[in-house]
Amino acid sequence: MNPSPTHFQFAARTNVSQHPDTDFLVGNVWEHDDIAERLDGYGKFSDRWDLGGNSTCGGCSMSSACGKGCPAAVVAAGERIGAVDTEQCPVVPQQSRMPPVVGVS
Repeated sequence: MNPSPTHFQFAARTNVSQHPDTDFLVGNVWEHDDIAERLDGYGKFSDRWDLGGNSTCGGCSMSSACGKGCPAAVVAAGERIGAVDTEQCPVVPQQSRMPPVVGVS
């Protein structure tokens, strides 16, 4: 399954995100009439980003069968795509994440 870029736009807008939301934006549906082509041009998420690109996943015997957790949750928690999703990984000690609080005015 290919993650939706929309999830990442919101994840990247948290105060702790290391990714700008522009990493995941392809255009504006109100301004661009070629959104379908832009999404196709974005390509497969896994071709663009290195999921599991860390020493824990790289050395894990389950790596080839693992879904690598939720990369949007990793982004929202302030990690870079490719970091271990500590809430989903059965190998590392589980660490719960508190969702960042974003002020609304």
